[in-house]
Amino acid sequence: MDVLLERAVAREIAVVEIVDLITDAGATFRGHADKVNALRREAGAEWTVAGLLVVRGTVRNRNLVRDLRSVIEARYPASSTAWLAALRSLEAPMPRTDGMAWTGAQSPALRSARRR
Repeated sequence: MDVLLERAVAREIAVVEIVDLITDAGATFRGHADKVNALRREAGAEWTVAGLLVVRGTVRNRNLVRDLRSVIEARYPASSTAWLAALRSLEAPMPRTDGMAWTGAQSPALRSARRR
């Protein structure tokens, strides 16, 4: 995993995977799921463990995500807006399911992955 964020007081752990270029979407999604699930087993039932996939917002990645929209929405159902709120504020609870967000193609700023 690229980043592990832990809020011990709230018993929340975020497994953040950052992807510059999606070359094999299936492998990317499975690898992230494996990391999240392993940490869920290790942390135990009293902790909320969820994953956030952060994808660089290149034209190629955006086109691939658009083409795989239904697969991605099933694998990453949480609102990216909720995820970003949780990352920005300790008062915002972390989503209980995995989500996806973008970075800019030229900037590291996180952006919401809007859904239709």
